[in-house]
Amino acid sequence: MLHPPTIVRRTVSLETGNQHTHNHNRVATMQHKMYMDYINARKPAFYGYVQCYPSTSTTYRREKIVTLRQICVFSSQFSKISKKSYR
Repeated sequence: MLHPPTIVRRTVSLETGNQHTHNHNRVATMQHKMYMDYINARKPAFYGYVQCYPSTSTTYRREKIVTLRQICVFSSQFSKISKKSYR
């Protein structure tokens, strides 16, 4: 009866200490970069102590006003279009 040839199995690691250290440092650097990207992508809270962060609350108010104006303009344009379509 024929048997498949025996496979020589590795009993040692192919990664040396220097390679392991290099790979470990790369992983740590990439994880740190991803974490910093995540933290920097978050917007600061618009609420809080206004005297410490006046620019943040002012920016939030300004963005809110601009957004509300855009919504009002859009809704007025939409109502004009919908009135024309029913005629």
